[in-house]
Amino acid sequence: MPFDPAPQDSPIIVWFRKDLRLDDNNALAAAASTGRPIIPVYIREPEEAGTGPLGEAQAWWLHHSLTALAGSLGEIGSSLMLASGEAGSILSAMAKKRVPGRSSGTGAMIPRALHSTGP
Repeated sequence: MPFDPAPQDSPIIVWFRKDLRLDDNNALAAAASTGRPIIPVYIREPEEAGTGPLGEAQAWWLHHSLTALAGSLGEIGSSLMLASGEAGSILSAMAKKRVPGRSSGTGAMIPRALHSTGP
């Protein structure tokens, strides 16, 4: 899977949308294969983005799935970033955020192949 050119130490943002697990996760495997740092993120988008409102059962499932995902990531030395809002704006801001020791943003990248067409 081709990635856009970026400095070799630039992190890769892995946006968890529907597949909230580590096992058999192609996007995560592709990012890990680069050897770069990975920033795992889950974004709860507003209803206007087509995600719709969460019912009580969906909210329960989402809470427990995110808790399990965060635990699994913690076991491998990572942590899940949680955000709420318009995904494009959040991901763009993450890539531009300044990090100590760098004159510009993180340089974080999101591989084109990881973009999903569904909600």
